[in-house]
Amino acid sequence: MIRLAAGAALLMGLVSELAGEEPTSSKNSPTTADFVSIRSEVETLRGKKFQREVPVAEISEQELRQMCDRELEKQYPGQKLAYYEELLAWFDMVPPDTNLKTVYANFMVDQVAGLYDSDVKKMYIPSFTKGSTNRVKANEKKIEKFSPSLNNIVLAHEFTHALEDQYWPMDDPKDRDEKASTDRGTAHSFLLEGSATRAMIEVIPAQSTQGRVSSYFVMWNLLHSGLGEFVLKYALLDAWKSSDALVEGVPETLSRMEAMPYSFWLRVLH
Repeated sequence: MIRLAAGAALLMGLVSELAGEEPTSSKNSPTTADFVSIRSEVETLRGKKFQREVPVAEISEQELRQMCDRELEKQYPGQKLAYYEELLAWFDMVPPDTNLKTVYANFMVDQVAGLYDSDVKKMYIPSFTKGSTNRVKANEKKIEKFSPSLNNIVLAHEFTHALEDQYWPMDDPKDRDEKASTDRGTAHSFLLEGSATRAMIEVIPAQSTQGRVSSYFVMWNLLHSGLGEFVLKYALLDAWKSSDALVEGVPETLSRMEAMPYSFWLRVLH
């Protein structure tokens, strides 16, 4: 199973506003020191220690597309994928003859800011610098405008997935047991994304105040106040409806379906 860090276009703008960050024109790549800091913050927030190292590597657009293909083949083996494509078209959720491998790969390439692959227990950071499409280059510019602390906040989302996978495996065979419940896997995905998104938001005070203790506590208390929770819920509940959830080359229904866990996780966790 592969889990996205918060969709780049969908949530990074919201995180930017919460963190009080200003855009920057320089490109800031995470360093090894950043990983240590974010890992420690995630461990503190979740109350668990990493049992083993989580390798971090860059991934190209082609490699990401191949990963998406393998994931769909695993979820819908053999003829099941073709049957599922036909079913979606029959319900008018996608145009006829839609190739799900292509559209899901397009979605991932456009939205991914980082991902965790629970099959190989590894985290990947996108690196689309050579041979990339115009659409990918445009997305790169969208990501590059954020500051290093925002990169770290997104990394917190992925490291939360990795940490939780070491205690509560993400790949539960019961999620694929259609005789038990076809909604179990969906509910599990909402829970996984909810927990990781919550952790991502929880690291904002430490990342945005850069060690200023008084500022940290002010932001922490504001974030956890009734007003802070209200603003967060208000901002997130409509995120899946926004234009930022849409991806060129991906049917609108599928784009919004993929964005929904990031909007409704507050309800799931509460």
